Amino acid sequence: MRLTFISLLVFGAIAVASAALAQYPQKPITLVSAYDAGTVGDQVARGLAVAAKKHLSQPIVVVNRPGASGTLGISEALQAKADGYTLGLGTIGTLTVQPHREALPYGSPDTYAPVAKLVSYPNVLMVRAGVRWKTAREFLDYARAHPGEVTVGVPGVATVAHLNLEQLNLLAKVRLKVVPFNGGRCAQRSSAR
Repeated sequence: MRLTFISLLVFGAIAVASAALAQYPQKPITLVSAYDAGTVGDQVARGLAVAAKKHLSQPIVVVNRPGASGTLGISEALQAKADGYTLGLGTIGTLTVQPHREALPYGSPDTYAPVAKLVSYPNVLMVRAGVRWKTAREFLDYARAHPGEVTVGVPGVATVAHLNLEQLNLLAKVRLKVVPFNGGRCAQRSSAR
C-alpha cells in the first residue's frame, strides 16, 4: 500500500499583468507552510526558499501556520491579497480531502491554482527499536489479536497518513488506534506496545 504525499504551491487567483511580470517580485514573497517548524512540509518550504534565491531578486520568507490538518495555513494563504506575493504549501489531502469534511474558505480546485508538485514520498509505518515485532506480519498478527491496543500517531484527521492507516485497518482486518496530532511530529509521541 503506497499513497503519495504531494506538496503543491497554491496561489489565490493571481492577477498580475504581463508587463508587471518583468519586474516581479518587487518585495519578499511569503510562503505559508501549513506545517510545524522542522517537519517534512516545513523542510520542503525552506528548501524551496533557498533554491529560489538564485532565480528571484527577492527572498521567499517561510511562515509556519500549522493546525487543523493543514487547513489553517492553506486558508490563510488563500485569503491573502491575490497579488502573487503570498503562496501556500499544502498536501493533496489538505487541498482535496479536507474541504469535503468541513466548511472551509476554499473548496475545489476552482478556488485555487496548483502551481507545482514539489515532492513525492510514501508514508511509512514504523515502530520503535526494541519492540517484539520484527516483521510487518508479526505486527499485524499482534494488532489483529489485540484490537484497539496498538496506538499509531498521524499528523491530523483525514490527512493522507490517517487515510493510509484506515485503509490498512480495512485491508489487514485490524483495528489500530489512530491518534491525530497537530503537525508532523506524531511519530515521536505515539506508542506501540
